[in-house]
Amino acid sequence: MTVTTALVEITPGTTTGAIAAALPAAIPVFQRRWIDFCGVRPVTLGDAVERASAHLDEVLGELLALPRDPFEPDWRTAPIGDLVEHIVSTHHEFTKNAMPALWTLLRQVVAKHGDAQPELHEIARTIAPLFTELGQHLVKEERHLFPYLRGIDAAGGAHRGVPEAALAMMEDEHTHATEAFERLRSLSNGFRAPERASDPYRSLYAGLAELGRDLRIHIHLENNILFVRARESRRA
Repeated sequence: MTVTTALVEITPGTTTGAIAAALPAAIPVFQRRWIDFCGVRPVTLGDAVERASAHLDEVLGELLALPRDPFEPDWRTAPIGDLVEHIVSTHHEFTKNAMPALWTLLRQVVAKHGDAQPELHEIARTIAPLFTELGQHLVKEERHLFPYLRGIDAAGGAHRGVPEAALAMMEDEHTHATEAFERLRSLSNGFRAPERASDPYRSLYAGLAELGRDLRIHIHLENNILFVRARESRRA
């Protein structure tokens, strides 16, 4: 089965990153099923659907029905500086605000429920290094990498100052973050709190799920669009 939109032809062999880049409305379809669309290594729709234990025909049917918002920026062609500003103001700021609030909530929930729910201790041991690395990651991007990327527009697209090592390092850290969230999802039963969980417990899991969803979009915009364009600028 093949789905054709005005922007991209979608087959089981099309990568999920390319689909999400061309058709952002596909992202919620992928998010609901935890279908990978932001990995450093491109993954085809067929493989990603299989890994998520989803049904390919069902996913393709949803993709066929998706509208394209004519007012939504196409980040594949918009000025790179605009994309960088969007990532920082939307996703970096969300992450910076969410992490300390979730850490405070986690400590409260572990103190109250940790004896009865030992997985909470594993969740805390996963979140502590994850949040530390994410915080450092945002700083590295904002202070070092993103100023280089903003220069691509000023250079008319022919820009040779973006070091491959820096892009590769950011991609490695993206992989670490997505793997950590996979572990958190497993430990938390898909971010579903126990039936009689307290309100803080439910809020913790809901907040982690929201951060995970936002992080996947954040990483997608960088891996599949921003860094691709940075590499293309070196070949211009």
